[in-house]
Amino acid sequence: MEKNENRLPWVFYGYYFAMFMGMAIFNSFFAAFFTRAGMSSVQLGLLFGLAPLAGLLFQPIWGNLADKAKTKNRILMSAIGGVMFSVLVFYGISMFFHGTQSGRLILLSAAMILFTIFNNALVPLQDTITLDYIVRNGGQYGPARMSGTLGYAFMALAAGLLLTRFPDSVFIIYFIVLCIILLAASRLPKAEGYREKNEKGSVFEVLRDREILLLLLLVLVQYIALSFGHTFLGPYMLSLGGNDAMIGIANMVQALTEIPFHIRWGRKLMKKFGVHKCLIFSALVGALRWFLTAISRAPLLLIIATGLEGVMLVPMIVLVVEFINDRMPKRLKATGQTAITLFSVVLPRTIGNIGGGALVGLFNKMGYQGTSLSYGLLVPLSLLSVFALGIPLLQAKKKREQKEAESAI
Repeated sequence: MEKNENRLPWVFYGYYFAMFMGMAIFNSFFAAFFTRAGMSSVQLGLLFGLAPLAGLLFQPIWGNLADKAKTKNRILMSAIGGVMFSVLVFYGISMFFHGTQSGRLILLSAAMILFTIFNNALVPLQDTITLDYIVRNGGQYGPARMSGTLGYAFMALAAGLLLTRFPDSVFIIYFIVLCIILLAASRLPKAEGYREKNEKGSVFEVLRDREILLLLLLVLVQYIALSFGHTFLGPYMLSLGGNDAMIGIANMVQALTEIPFHIRWGRKLMKKFGVHKCLIFSALVGALRWFLTAISRAPLLLIIATGLEGVMLVPMIVLVVEFINDRMPKRLKATGQTAITLFSVVLPRTIGNIGGGALVGLFNKMGYQGTSLSYGLLVPLSLLSVFALGIPLLQAKKKREQKEAESAI
């Protein structure tokens, strides 16, 4: 079969577009919804931070299931079904529970845990299926991922406009999008599991590679900042006098800024510098972004600051995925993507949201603008990661290349 080096089947583009539509709803509007429901910044941080701890336990299970399954597609469909059920649970609690605020928080937290268990599996499973197809038949990951960016931007704006008019419809909109995701997933090419019954593999095996460990730790620090930034963007926008439409515009802007790095010249530029240098540069850009966010006193400046998202995010969602997939043996392909999810979703959401929510509450009690000051603390965190992790990462890369050169002699 002749390989098409440029294009995947259209169903991949449709699936990524739909999947990131759903991601836009969760990232952009869930926190604003719960803020309006009466949650404090500390409660919000706990709600969005404790749930990923369940994901920490279940994420390796998803990777093992995918590597052992007859087809990874079955596992993906099961995960989507679980997300759909959890969204219905969210809707039921939000519309029909009339008990105490503490009781409501407990039920919502339980629903968030259920949601997280299934939702965290979607991206690594889909990326594994996509990369499996590329290895077998050719194609490029970047353009498919860019279709997800377009879906995110479209839904961030559309949902923002809809929620401005219908503020209680967030879960209805999300469920409709999930139906589209399920339909697209059912049409994806089959991807078989690689691991034989007598073979073992775990995330710890992936992390034995020092270079991969340092790379993922740098990703972790940046995603801690991004997790806090994404969760509290909506409440922060509301505190500055903005509304759901402005939250949608901000999220649309941060998604659209990814596009230049997904197209050909952007991809060539990232390939030229490599994943290691790109991650270090993204951390430096992140420091600038969080500084601008911290000093924002009007919705417009906050929206402008989100324009740095693409420079920060694309190296982590494209180059890291490809780098680790290339380094993993077949039996660890899905587990390698699971490791990425642990360091880019599960751990950072737990640390960023719980720690960030606690800081916001502490600063507020001291009489300061808690969200603004908390964003300001992300500046030294980003800069510190460059020196503490970025430089050792470059050294580990150099040692690996020296060993490879010596082996080739």
